[in-house]
Amino acid sequence: MATLLAKENIRDVLYRYCRAADRGDLALLKSCYHPDSLDDHGFFKGSGWDFADYVLTVLSEIELSIHSISNPLIELHGKKAYVEHKSPLCIESSVQDNLLTYGTKGVTWTNSKNARAHGKYCVVYSFWMLSALSIQPTFIP
Repeated sequence: MATLLAKENIRDVLYRYCRAADRGDLALLKSCYHPDSLDDHGFFKGSGWDFADYVLTVLSEIELSIHSISNPLIELHGKKAYVEHKSPLCIESSVQDNLLTYGTKGVTWTNSKNARAHGKYCVVYSFWMLSALSIQPTFIP
């Protein structure tokens, strides 16, 4: 039962991350990371909290972003967990002359260590790897 509860708590962190990114909620996004965490998104390398500050500034310039989670695999090892999942990201990046550009990224969060801190799980290390990118212009009459 403890294993199921731990895995559900970790999934909750993943879902809160998506909610925070889409709603621009800095406090919620930072709550997903351990204060001493490291985040490597390729285009950003630094602490999880610094990434939260950075990415919400970037996302505030975007018309719409939709973060989601699929296929979470969670391996528990004592107080640590290793998590891998797919995160399709849909972005409406520009509206110009009735042309919408959508970028869709499939990313994998690999080698993520979630450590229990103060009775809850949070991200200690996150590594993102781009696995697919599709930009689809759509004409709106």
